[in-house]
Amino acid sequence: MYWNFTLGGFAIPNIQSIITQKVPSNEQGELQGGLTSLISLTAIIGPLIMTSSFTFFTKSNSTLYFPGISFAIGSILSIFALILSIIVLKKMR
Repeated sequence: MYWNFTLGGFAIPNIQSIITQKVPSNEQGELQGGLTSLISLTAIIGPLIMTSSFTFFTKSNSTLYFPGISFAIGSILSIFALILSIIVLKKMR
């Protein structure tokens, strides 16, 4: 299960570094708590979405049999996150 967080292990420290530079020192705890809450929320919602989509697209009566839907959704979300990151980081310069 921990292999799911591999890319997050690289991204989260970088995100924290960028964000903490923009927040005053007396608000760092709130920032870290909010970021950790967001990570926990995605750890709950992600498996629900992926298993539900996998179940839907692998049923025998499904019109489209696509067992790789979870990977496709993950790819789309990663591309969206990359585009969003590029836009936000360009505005921060």
